[in-house]
Amino acid sequence: MIHRHVLKLDERFAGEVLRGRKRFEVRFNDRCFQRGDEVQFVIVNSEGSPVSDHIQIYEELEMMVFRISFVVSGYGLKEGYVCFGLEEIEEN
Repeated sequence: MIHRHVLKLDERFAGEVLRGRKRFEVRFNDRCFQRGDEVQFVIVNSEGSPVSDHIQIYEELEMMVFRISFVVSGYGLKEGYVCFGLEEIEEN
């Protein structure tokens, strides 16, 4: 079963994700992230609150949907954490 995860993303990384330079996430695996799952981001400030400014880059990124292309744990990651790859997908 494919799940869609809505995840907070610090605004410092929003531009890099949008431009395709940051195509991975390191996260605590409290959602059992799986290859094929979908991810959408909500842009937040350093306090973790959604950014209320209507900045075009944030709005564009929040509309994008990504597919998890791989998931890895171990290999120097803290126990309970995973790193997963992201690939942009088109919404129908």
